[in-house]
Formats: sequence, structure tokens, C-alpha cells
Amino acid sequence: MIDTRPLRVLHLVGIDDSGHVRIIHLSPDPRRLRYDCLGNVELTALLDGAGFEVVTLTCGDVPGDRVNVASVDVVLNAICDPDTNARSLRVAAGLVEQVGVPVVNDPRSVAGTTRDAVAAALAGVDGAVVPATVRVRPARAADVAPLAAAHGVEPPFLAREVGSHGGRDLTLVRDEADLAQLERFAFDGRQLYVTAFVDVRSADGLYRKRRVIAIDGQPFAKHLIVSPDWNVHAGSRPFMEGRPE
Repeated sequence: MIDTRPLRVLHLVGIDDSGHVRIIHLSPDPRRLRYDCLGNVELTALLDGAGFEVVTLTCGDVPGDRVNVASVDVVLNAICDPDTNARSLRVAAGLVEQVGVPVVNDPRSVAGTTRDAVAAALAGVDGAVVPATVRVRPARAADVAPLAAAHGVEPPFLAREVGSHGGRDLTLVRDEADLAQLERFAFDGRQLYVTAFVDVRSADGLYRKRRVIAIDGQPFAKHLIVSPDWNVHAGSRPFMEGRPE
């Protein structure tokens, strides 16, 4: 007999290490209340809806009631930022160990994908240009360059707050004249990533950002964004409108 029941998917999302969530829809009906957790990626769009039964479980290092998870066929982990969601990743990893089923985006692997860890892991790959990336905790803007230099990273370099994405506050320091731009960061104990800048402009003077997803070792192209500016991110897409080439 053919098993026609839907595939039961355990969808994991995580509260970031601050313990905060963002309310995105208010309602007097608690069933309609909607909130958003930082440090997650939207993955449920991968499911067509017809052949799947999705059970969403929120993980976090906060007090909570005991949860009994019924039998599931696969885990779909949406927790993706090891810098902001280290605690929820640990909870998710423990849960994955318990259920013992196949996992998409295994939280035990995600934990090793900080920007500095990835740079170190890929540094020895033949033919790959891997900019050095270091994590520093400056007390003031003037500390950034000396701390980066102590780890072998000199201008030009990129600076961003650990855990930030989407090109937000990503700052290019080309030389000493640009150091004043670092004043945009809050020097309150937070860490910064400093990455050696590599100018990857193509012959036409445009920058191209490619994103690739690896599934079981097989690479799949996700997107290509082209921009005249070095800080290429999702918001750069309008440049391509009306330019079919």
C-alpha cells in the first residue's frame, strides 16, 4: 500500500539571544497575534503546501513549558544566525539529536558559520580568494584600525556590527581619511567584523553578488544582483529594472 499521508515537518525558529521578539500583528484574539524573531530565514516557501503538514516550534534560552513533539519525518531549521541566535541554535541542536530524523539546514552546522569562522575554513581552498575577517571589540572608533591591524587586516577594509545583515551600516574604510565614518557604530561593548576589502568589479565597472545554495554538496544558483555600488544587497535590485542584459 502506498503511504499518501502528508510529510510531517518540524519547522524550527529561534528567539535571538536578547530574548526579544518583534510584534508584527496585534489582535485581541491570541490566535491571530503574529510576531517575528530575528536571526531566522524564511524557509516554508520551499514547501508547496499540499504534501506537507508543518508544525512550528519556537526555540529559545528562556523559561518555558515542557513540549512534547509528536513523530515527525523531517526537521526544517530556520535559525540561521550564529552570532545573534547562539542559544536557540543550541536548543535546536539538542532537539535534532532527540528526534533523529533528516534535517534541512542542520543547526549543528549553522553554529559554525560565523563570518570569521567561514573565512578561516575557506582560506586554504585552491583558487578561492577569501578576504581575511576578524572579530574585534573596540571601545571607540579610533580602536578599530589598530585592533584589525593586530590581526593582519589593514585598510581598505569593511566594518559591520556583528549580527547585522542586508548591507545595513556596512562601512568601507579605504584609508585613514575614511576612519571618521566608523563613528556611526555604537561603541558600547558590541563587536564588529572587519573584513579585508577586495574590489570585485567586472570589466564593465559593475559589481555582481551571487548567492548559491548547497544541498547535499550540490550547488544551486539562488540569485544574482548587479549594482554600480560595492555595497550590493537586496535593495540594489531596482538598478537592474529596464536593463535586460
